[in-house]
Amino acid sequence: MAYKGVGSCSAWVNFNMENQIVRGSYNVSSVSDQGVGKYYINFSTAMGNSNYCVVPGCSQEDGYLVGPVPVKYYGGQGSQNSGGVTVFAQQNGNALQDAEYYYVAVFGTI
Repeated sequence: MAYKGVGSCSAWVNFNMENQIVRGSYNVSSVSDQGVGKYYINFSTAMGNSNYCVVPGCSQEDGYLVGPVPVKYYGGQGSQNSGGVTVFAQQNGNALQDAEYYYVAVFGTI
């Protein structure tokens, strides 16, 4: 039985962009490719406002890790609104890079 209430995860997604496959999700209607290392996650049910917490992560099958960051930490590109959020994957040198697996959890009010 899943817990749904204050403090619970409002949306999450596990996706593989090499194959364009959403491997699992909750409250995510789609993931759209916005260019190299940039993806927009659409929520099925909108958040109550845009002040939610985004916890992103990603990895490569070969073990090379890159770290995605929410839009507000990458030069103001993309968006974070009640309908969805843009996430980015960066190399160590700050250049955007496609990663194989992405994991994003969102905590906020629906």
